[in-house]
Order: sequence, then C-alpha cells, then structure tokens
Amino acid sequence: MLASGSRTTATRSSVTLPHSTNSAAQARLAVDRALHDLAVAEEVRTDVLVVVSELVGNAVRHAAPLPGGRIEVGWTVEPDEIILEVADGGIDVLRSHPDANNPDSSPDEGGRGLLLVTALTSDAHRLYREGVGVVRAVIPRP
Repeated sequence: MLASGSRTTATRSSVTLPHSTNSAAQARLAVDRALHDLAVAEEVRTDVLVVVSELVGNAVRHAAPLPGGRIEVGWTVEPDEIILEVADGGIDVLRSHPDANNPDSSPDEGGRGLLLVTALTSDAHRLYREGVGVVRAVIPRP
C-alpha cells in the first residue's frame, strides 16, 4: 500500500510488466493511479505519464527483456520531484539496429520521444547494473 500524499516523505512503488507493446498502457495506468492517490497535481501526472510511456516503449522496442520476458517500472514520489526507472535486459543490438551490418541503411522515423523526455525532465540517463539496463528520469514537481 502506498503511503500518504505528504510532500515531506518519499514514496516508492513498482510494477513488473511483460516485455510487450501493451506494457506502456499498463505502466501509465499503474503510475497514474498511484500518483492520483498521492494527490500529485494533474499537470505533473500528465508529464510523468508521457515520460513513462516513452521509456517503456523504448525498452520494448530497443532492449532485450529481463529474465522471464519482463520489464520493471518503478517510481519514487519525492517532495520536489518524481523519479521514474525502467529496467530491461540491456540494449539488443539487432532490435535497435536491424540492419547493423549495412552502413547505408537509414534509421526509422523514431527518436522524437527522446526529445519529449528531455523537455519534460530535469535529468534522464541510462545505467547498467549487473547486466540490467535502467533508464532513470527525473520530473520536477512545482
């Protein structure tokens, strides 16, 4: 159960989802419910949901799954920011670059989502911990 919505304490929660295109919607629903229960302002929730959708979508499109065919989505609500973390099995080179052996191949139209993530966060970066890739994004709270 999540803690109260006090702005003086941090609350951490997470959900395990399948490494599937449907997981972005499931992640948005779980995060939105948790943030709503903590009385996080709607405009902040909107920004967080855009970011979580992009991070989960990127994990599914460009990374291998964690063991068991899954990804992990975690969030921490702090007094001045919300921290999102999406864990996957690390970059899958063939999935990220299907024609990696052909230098003349051009990338698809993707990549715009990272522009949104950059615009909505104060920090976003990828970490690697013991074979697990984790994207961490920080969304400020007014």
